[in-house]
Amino acid sequence: MCFSCRFFSVMLALVMCIGLCLPAFAEDTAEKTFSDWGIVHSNLGQVNLRAKASASSSRVALLHNYDMARILGAEKGDDGKIWYHVMYNELEGFIHGDYFDVLTVQEYALRTGSNASDTPAASYDADNIPEGQVPPAWPVPQYVQQLIFIAEKELGYTEEKSGVTKYGIWSGDSKAEWCAEYLCWCTYQTDRQFATQLFNRLYPNYTGNNTGRDWFLQQGRYVARRGMVPGWGSQWLKGEDTLMQANSYVPQPGDWMFLSTGAEGDTSHVAMVTHCTYNDDGSISVHVLEGNNPSAVQRNTYPLDWWAILGYGTVHDAADITLKEGHKGEKVRALQTALSAAGYFSEQNITATFGDITLQAVKQFQQANGLPVTGIADLHTQLKLAETANIGAAAAP
Repeated sequence: MCFSCRFFSVMLALVMCIGLCLPAFAEDTAEKTFSDWGIVHSNLGQVNLRAKASASSSRVALLHNYDMARILGAEKGDDGKIWYHVMYNELEGFIHGDYFDVLTVQEYALRTGSNASDTPAASYDADNIPEGQVPPAWPVPQYVQQLIFIAEKELGYTEEKSGVTKYGIWSGDSKAEWCAEYLCWCTYQTDRQFATQLFNRLYPNYTGNNTGRDWFLQQGRYVARRGMVPGWGSQWLKGEDTLMQANSYVPQPGDWMFLSTGAEGDTSHVAMVTHCTYNDDGSISVHVLEGNNPSAVQRNTYPLDWWAILGYGTVHDAADITLKEGHKGEKVRALQTALSAAGYFSEQNITATFGDITLQAVKQFQQANGLPVTGIADLHTQLKLAETANIGAAAAP
């Protein structure tokens, strides 16, 4: 719902209340659509809590973006506009309606982690997937719902005529091509508002081409659309014993989609997946949020098999990948740990870097198990190693 529509609905409820006073705001709206809480949302990043419904009255406190306050009522100020009468951290005062958004019950639940029985079903309730939507293969973490919530709040934001954006300013390059900056900013804001730990842990902080994709590769959470990562090799989905086919991975909510429009294959755009839907012909469309499209934050939809999609930085560890000398990251660490459990690698050599020691260990394992001795940890080597390592772990004291 757009803010103007929401504001009109709220005002209709306010007018129906005697004296425009709402001591129980949520109880007076139809089916408890709105909570009795609101949130600061100003382009300046802050707003004054005033003693009266007037910009000339004394300041009670300075509130910042995303601060929440409980709504006690509302009244028309001396400027002719609506001011909200609120309680913030035991301080009572008034906030100008232009800088204060009333939260729906669901929005309030997302911000507070509430699981109250009167809270609408979560966006990704496995038992209530909207018709035509592809059910997510994994549970959708609350932090993903919170991140999408923050990103959707930015829909419609448009860069200045000069090309400057708040995302670029935040990242240190005011006129950056800001698709990545938008997503990184949203991740940072999610941490601020919900006390999550996403920024530079589950999602990258980056600006340059390929950097975000390579970060996910290092984390072991990248799936190529075609099932092949240049410089690495083939991939296979978790639990499968055959190599991935192109377009076989259906992205999950919260995954970051990397795209390339150049022949060299460098990442030139990034977007965040919100959900996927089935088309009438059985094909799948991927729905995303993206910045810099072409100068605003907007929704977009791509065919699952669209040629420009390189792959996805994933929320879940969805696929494994061929490993060889020179590779680094969490997949290499997992390989070394499995080699150690199988008795082919010293635990003290686990470094997440595939060097000569790892190469020799892989060759020894391959030779002992009747596999081609290549030193490359491909699908068959890793599947056999997982089987052997589990046996070894079970036999360990």
